[in-house]
Amino acid sequence: MKDMKLRVLIITVLVLFTTLTVIVYDAMNGALTRLEVQRVTLTSDKIPDAFNDLNLVYFSDLHDHTLNEAYYQKVVDSINAMNPDFVVFGGDLIDEASYADYSDAQRKAIIALLTSIKAPYGKFAILSQTDLAHQTELSTLYLEAGFEILNGKLIPVHVLGASSINFLGFDQDTPSTLLTGIQPDSYTIAFVHDPDLAVSLNGQGVNAVLAGKTHGGQVTLPIFGPMVSKDETYRRGHYALSQSDLYVSTGIGVSQLKARWMTDPSYILVTFKTK
Repeated sequence: MKDMKLRVLIITVLVLFTTLTVIVYDAMNGALTRLEVQRVTLTSDKIPDAFNDLNLVYFSDLHDHTLNEAYYQKVVDSINAMNPDFVVFGGDLIDEASYADYSDAQRKAIIALLTSIKAPYGKFAILSQTDLAHQTELSTLYLEAGFEILNGKLIPVHVLGASSINFLGFDQDTPSTLLTGIQPDSYTIAFVHDPDLAVSLNGQGVNAVLAGKTHGGQVTLPIFGPMVSKDETYRRGHYALSQSDLYVSTGIGVSQLKARWMTDPSYILVTFKTK
């Protein structure tokens, strides 16, 4: 009887150890690059017919140079395979810890990577709070890669000269007076880094908000919850606010911990539909 109990105990310990090993290995390897696509359809009678069935890719939190170049190329190849009409990057392009020793070769590599993204109607970017501390450098980098920075801008986006929708770039320093330019009969989609900013945009004529920052929690443990962005109100997926819809991406890269668990990397593929 004692031998049987001992065997059960040993087997149980081995199973638990094996399971834990598989989970840790996957979190630090496979899950880091198991890219997913979050598909979102935005439907409104405010969306002009010219935008019907057009696509937009929103990707965020690359945190170059925390992962390898092969993975970043995989992300770009996946984005290009979607044939997006617009592309918006949502902030945290370079990891904060990497700026101190970011080489010229790495800078050229990220420019080449961003340049290779194809979007016939425009490529745009939002600067995060971390990015804003390096604004001069990143402005030059984005310009070379063919991206327009959206922070503090409300711009009408046209397709072949037809009626437009609005792209709004919003951050903590954007003056609220910018929102007075939103016309109630136009469709406005806002791009932010911090999803908490969606609260400030709710009820201001903004129809949808796309955000990043949180990495979806990056590593989520039972009982303890997410290990990154633990205190975020809006962490991942769709949130229906009273007068707008918020969509939070889990991001492309990692920070603080070089691991993911229960939160694979992803980008958002938006399809516009008119009623």
